[in-house]
Amino acid sequence: GGEREVQAVQRGSRGVVVNGHIVSLKYCATCNIYRPPRASHCKTCDNCVDRFDHHCPWLGTCVGRRNYSAFVGFILTTTLMDSFVMGTSLFVLHLEGAGGLMGMSIFLGAQRHPDVAGLAVFACLWLVFLLLLSGLHLVLLSSNVTTNEQMKGVWRDRDNIYDHGFLSNVYLALLSPIPESVLSPGARVALDIEGGFGAGVGGEGSAGATHEHRMLSVLPRV
Repeated sequence: GGEREVQAVQRGSRGVVVNGHIVSLKYCATCNIYRPPRASHCKTCDNCVDRFDHHCPWLGTCVGRRNYSAFVGFILTTTLMDSFVMGTSLFVLHLEGAGGLMGMSIFLGAQRHPDVAGLAVFACLWLVFLLLLSGLHLVLLSSNVTTNEQMKGVWRDRDNIYDHGFLSNVYLALLSPIPESVLSPGARVALDIEGGFGAGVGGEGSAGATHEHRMLSVLPRV
């Protein structure tokens, strides 16, 4: 049910039916595959990601179908932790400032402990960013929209075919079972001895390649 209602239009075709709507599959020349709906190729990770949301520079990995719930949990818990650090720092400054009027005591405490004051300011700046990021993803997941789709305006002028209602969207994003990786740890890939990987798992490399390629068993990125 839900987003998993995907079926081939006909055998050998390049389109699928998603919740009653025909979606064309895009071909990835790098991975040598027809990508599933909502999948996209990440230039940084150099692989296609199912239900691609975005590439996170802070984590150094892509966020997609298999780790989106973990990502949302991470930013929410980080927001709570940062709130705790800021609140604790302000409370310490208040106590060190003789515990009078809140604003004045914090100011006096900051003069006595500039290190704690610096920590409070640092935590406050990060809290603004984390609250905006958390709010953005809570809004996106509630309507089953990815960051990539939001930035490209995919659903700006048409109905979102993946929107199943608030509760179902939250369940799909955070509570649905995590599918197994389609990448095989024992897959054989073409390795260019002079540097870099050939195009595609088990492929022949790029057209017109002159360097020798050797088949090696490696652990691909998941």
